[in-house]
Amino acid sequence: MDGWGFLAEFKKLKPQLPNEHVNLFMVTSSNDSNDLKRAQEFEELTGYVVKPVYEDKLTEILTGVFDSLQ
Repeated sequence: MDGWGFLAEFKKLKPQLPNEHVNLFMVTSSNDSNDLKRAQEFEELTGYVVKPVYEDKLTEILTGVFDSLQ
């Protein structure tokens, strides 16, 4: 199963988790604007990150997730 397949299955599962907040980031090697548009159709996604993921980007992501929990 690729990432798109996972997102489709997660979307079906999400109603069973009504009180749970899940941060999902798509980490991809694709810079294709069509893939970005497709990802934006999934409200379940917290972010779209293009590889390689460097330390500063990872820090930004983790800080954002941590801050949203407070």
